[in-house]
Amino acid sequence: MMRSMTLLAAGLAGLGAFGWTLVSYQPPAKPRPAGITESSFAESPNRWSIGPDMTPGESITRLKGILAEQPDNAGGWYDLGWAQHQTGDEPAALASWIRAAAVQQAAAPPKPDSLFFFDLACYRSLAGDREGALEAWTACVDAGWDRPGRAQRTPDLESIRQDPRFVTAFNKIVPRPRGTIRLNAG
Repeated sequence: MMRSMTLLAAGLAGLGAFGWTLVSYQPPAKPRPAGITESSFAESPNRWSIGPDMTPGESITRLKGILAEQPDNAGGWYDLGWAQHQTGDEPAALASWIRAAAVQQAAAPPKPDSLFFFDLACYRSLAGDREGALEAWTACVDAGWDRPGRAQRTPDLESIRQDPRFVTAFNKIVPRPRGTIRLNAG
C-alpha cells in the first residue's frame, strides 16, 4: 500500500533569507525484507544495496567494481561489508570494515570534523578494534558531535555502547536544537 507523507521543512534560501520548502516523500512500492532500509543512502547500517532493486549479491559485485577503481573510498568498503554481512560472509565483511577504517584514518583532513570521527568509530567498532573505536568516539564528541540519537540507534557502535568511556563521552554531547540546520564551512 502506497502512502504519501508530506513534510514541511524550513530551509535557508540564498543570502541568508528564510524560506519554506515543501518536500514530498513516497515510500517504495516493493516491500523490503525486515531490517533493510528503503534507501542505500539512509542513515542506517543496513545500506546493503547501492540500488533500490539490487540484492546483496548484486550490490557486492557492483561495489567490488567501484572499489577496484576507487580503492580509497571508505564508504564503499563500509557498504561492501554490510552487503557481505547480509549474505552471511562474516570474514569478508570484517575484512571490508577493517579496510574502511584504514582508508578513513589515512584520509584524515588537517582538522577532522565530528562526522569524520563518527565514521571512524563505526568502522573500527565493526572491524573489532574496540580501543580504536572508543578513541575515535571520544574524538568525535570532542570535535562537537551533536546527534545523540544517531549514536544511540546505529548498531555500528553496539560493541562499545556499554563501555564507561562511551557513556562518559556520550554524556558530554550538547544536542543541536530541533529545527536547526547544520552548515559546514569549507
